Amino acid sequence: MFEKNLQNKNKMGKVKNIEFLRLVAIAAIILFHLTHTGPWLNDFFDGCPFYRHLQITSGDGQTGVDFFFILSGLFFYLGIAATDYTVVWGDFLKKKIIRMWPVMAFGVLLAGILSLCGLLKFTFWDNIYCLLFLNGTALHKVYANLTVTWYCSAMLFHFILFLYLFKNFREQTAWLIITVGIYVCYGIILQAKGFKINDNAQTFGYIFNVGMMRAWGGIGFGMLIGLWYRKYESKIQQFKPSLICKIGVSILEGSCLYFMIKYLMISRFNHYDQFMFIIVFVCLVTTFICSKGYVSQLFNRDIFSFLAKYVYSIFITHKIIIATVQINIMKTRPELIWQHPVSSLILIFAVIIVVGMLTYHLVEKPCVDYMKRKNF
Repeated sequence: MFEKNLQNKNKMGKVKNIEFLRLVAIAAIILFHLTHTGPWLNDFFDGCPFYRHLQITSGDGQTGVDFFFILSGLFFYLGIAATDYTVVWGDFLKKKIIRMWPVMAFGVLLAGILSLCGLLKFTFWDNIYCLLFLNGTALHKVYANLTVTWYCSAMLFHFILFLYLFKNFREQTAWLIITVGIYVCYGIILQAKGFKINDNAQTFGYIFNVGMMRAWGGIGFGMLIGLWYRKYESKIQQFKPSLICKIGVSILEGSCLYFMIKYLMISRFNHYDQFMFIIVFVCLVTTFICSKGYVSQLFNRDIFSFLAKYVYSIFITHKIIIATVQINIMKTRPELIWQHPVSSLILIFAVIIVVGMLTYHLVEKPCVDYMKRKNF
């Protein structure tokens, strides 16, 4: 039923523009990892002003992960609410594991192949933690060939937790726990980290892991958007804005989108409090799913749905490609990039995209097709 729900939303034009936002977020995350992972990178940047500039402007790109959490929470809630929370535990877990684990396993396999070729160091036991969905939790620090899988660990944990709340508590009680948790989690992160958000590896008080708290906050906000949309869906669809109203909504959409693109990739956010990213993301998603402005309708195109289907595979495998490039070129042969900085960046992105697309067609899509055959 969840898949049917999403298909219906595609027909209403409520998802295609969201897929464009996924593409922006993954581009920002890739750029951040390329310019901010590796303690020796400063030596490389000293010889390349272009990449030094990228390092400065892409410093907030990791908050694109928080955007992924918000979207995950939105569609997670729409999925379980469509069945009145009668989702079968076994089918739910099978669906999520089959959806995420094979691509993660392929990423580990790819890292192993590259290590056999002498291009990468294979972290065996850390990769085991990764495949057990423990990477980046308070039980294991973020250290593996697939460091980005901390997102999968945190997301799966909170999906299980929130589903449990809705299946075993009154709905009002579940929402109270989730909402209070959003405030508490973001409050702890912001206060403990000087109002910064994007550090998934740090743990406070031996148990309060930043990545897990980012997941609770982001997924929780996404679920609240889903609750609001589900409650007023018919009114939203029937609402026909006047020209003035449509222009006003378009300005809001454009401003939020401009903020997102600018401060994830083009410029640093100068204010000390990064919670503004969460506020803007929530506003952007809300306006885009309503699709009442010119901006959200402009990006309501099939091409973005087509391209965004590769996002998960790209997200899981891109860090391996970046690590390989950093170790074997940026660190040992930096002049190869210094001489052609722009074309090198384009080539790196191209390799990441190609590997992600191959992963999708060889691993992810067959697993999705399997789930459809099994009616998950």
